[in-house]
Amino acid sequence: MEEAREAAANSLEAHLKGNVHVLQIGACDGSSFDPIYPFIQKYGWSGLLVEPLPDLFERLEDTHKVRVTSGIISLANVAVVDEGQECKMLRVPVESIESGDLPDWVIGICESVAPPRLPHTTV
Repeated sequence: MEEAREAAANSLEAHLKGNVHVLQIGACDGSSFDPIYPFIQKYGWSGLLVEPLPDLFERLEDTHKVRVTSGIISLANVAVVDEGQECKMLRVPVESIESGDLPDWVIGICESVAPPRLPHTTV
């Protein structure tokens, strides 16, 4: 899998000659378990990285501080939902990961729960 990902990224980079712009929804901390991070580092790809969880967003900011300052990477601390909609984020408890009860790769697992929509009639 790793070789295929590397080959695809190399091909994309060769074809687009540095004009690769990524959009990553659920960027976590920007490096852990991230298939795009090595290519952002290697090729200097630009993009928008989105992470809704505040603690992971802080780590994302630390990971990409230089790239954000130089304008290569933009970050957004938002959840992607329908316009005007609010949601609640449910996540694996960090304490369960830190205590070793759960593996570290579950850190970014979360679910957005939208409030129920009221039945309505269009007139």
